[in-house]
Amino acid sequence: MLAAGAIRSKNAVNILLQTLMDACASAIMWYLVGFGFAFGIGDKPNAFIGDALFGLARLSSHNTGSGTGRWLDVVFQWAFCATAVTIPAGSVAERCNFNAYLCYSTFISAWLYPLLAHWVWCPKGWLGYGTQSPLLRTGMIDFAGSAVVHMTGGLSGLAGAVMLGPRMGRFDAEGQPLPLPGHSAVLVVLGTILLWFGWYGFNPVSTLFIDTAAAAEVAARSAVTTTLAGAAGGVGCLAWTLLRTRTFDLYALCNGVLCGFVAVTAGCHVYEPWAAVICGAGAGIIFDLACILLLKLKIDDPLGAAPMHGGCGAYGTLFAGLLAKKGYIVQSYTRVSYPYGLFYGGGGRLLACQVIGVLTIAGWTLAWMMPFFWVLKRLNLLRVPPEEELQGLDMSRHFSRAYYMEADSYNKPLVSQITTSYSSPGAIVITAAGAAMGTPAGAAAAGGSSSPAGDAAMRSLELAPQTAAAWSTSFPAQPKAAEAAAWGAEQGQPRAESPLVETPFQQALPVKLAAGFGRDVGGALLVQSPRGVVGDKQQKQQPQQQEVEGLDGGQEGEGGNNDSSDEVIPF
Repeated sequence: MLAAGAIRSKNAVNILLQTLMDACASAIMWYLVGFGFAFGIGDKPNAFIGDALFGLARLSSHNTGSGTGRWLDVVFQWAFCATAVTIPAGSVAERCNFNAYLCYSTFISAWLYPLLAHWVWCPKGWLGYGTQSPLLRTGMIDFAGSAVVHMTGGLSGLAGAVMLGPRMGRFDAEGQPLPLPGHSAVLVVLGTILLWFGWYGFNPVSTLFIDTAAAAEVAARSAVTTTLAGAAGGVGCLAWTLLRTRTFDLYALCNGVLCGFVAVTAGCHVYEPWAAVICGAGAGIIFDLACILLLKLKIDDPLGAAPMHGGCGAYGTLFAGLLAKKGYIVQSYTRVSYPYGLFYGGGGRLLACQVIGVLTIAGWTLAWMMPFFWVLKRLNLLRVPPEEELQGLDMSRHFSRAYYMEADSYNKPLVSQITTSYSSPGAIVITAAGAAMGTPAGAAAAGGSSSPAGDAAMRSLELAPQTAAAWSTSFPAQPKAAEAAAWGAEQGQPRAESPLVETPFQQALPVKLAAGFGRDVGGALLVQSPRGVVGDKQQKQQPQQQEVEGLDGGQEGEGGNNDSSDEVIPF
């Protein structure tokens, strides 16, 4: 739900399909090999990889992680695997080939994630705090997966985003980022609330048993610290964004909450409440800084999955090495010695293991996923063609839509047809046609008057000479994106997302027309202009050879000619 709301509506079906396929593909692979690689303890167990329970064979007689023959371990641990598989979808959204998605989701759930789970959580592993022979006689604390789950998913998404490249229209010609916001804040908020609720099924339940008073206390404390970290993450990210942009940003609040959850997941069972607040607040700020860094590097992560899960997951894992309280560790684990947090006087062994764990998981993930995505890219299987990306993956790949609205206006420009002509010296008449067009509400703001043009689906707007002059002079040949965006913003209230992304003028044009013609319009964009075709599309028809190519390609034509040329720009 959150992912669907955070992307454009033309790709909503695609991301929903991917999310469900995560559960299906990971469940099958977890059953066949994943659970065996992660928790299988056979005749010759080793610290690197499991060697039993493939296809869940002889499960009733084998250790499943928390006991012998526990079916509950299979489904509970699968939920963590499915989460790791889901995370990269946010980083590669809106341009990844669905076949490539199936390949990497299968690979992560069958190989990449299970071995990390074996190292940290299987009794025979070598990296975890609760294993039989831990690293440096200490091991890494990662209670519910800040590193094993979230870092793995986030860095896998980062590898995919790097190999895919940015979405079309994400950066202008000068390399500056342009906004491509999601289509539904409501879905984003609902998704955040559902994840908040679901996190209580991950962190507190990672005790695996609540059969003693001590275990119940660990689970309850985990719930309290999880709540406080998420709340502090939301407030911290919101406050930081307010200082930076002077805006109370809803998306910053939602992202901050989730970042707090990701960060506290490693040590939620061994933190004091005040430590959880610090952990969560720091995660919200780290997320925002990491997002800025990715934009500087021209890496496009539509949902910020790599900063949230990769960055905050690593931060939360390291945080446990500083503020893990000894009394809570003793209550949570059964072992000979109990190294604890550096700031409590526990020495540096635990922090050293946390650092080694973060580096190990990062290295393992990137060492596999970068070549994996590179191979898909070389085979031309990674990214969809440009025309399909522009149309949207819902229709181009799945022949479906997330929303069926009146007048078939799904994901289409503000107007379906635009015709320009000259009615009097210096004045321009713009006639726009489209389905379900309402009464022009902003004609006065656009500098002219409006009148019906034959039927309810067509409106005309006459621009006064001074306004027409502004249209004619605002765009020199080869306009820069920044100038075009600034001009468009001055003409009225711009949309959060322009459906026309190919040229600066095409982005600004619907902003101007929106003031006069409303929003509920659908169809392709037809431009008729005495100066030639508007935008950077090449003219297919040039009946007036004496005319030049138009605003984006050369000098303007003379204003007294009523002849026009046509160009259909489908979206």
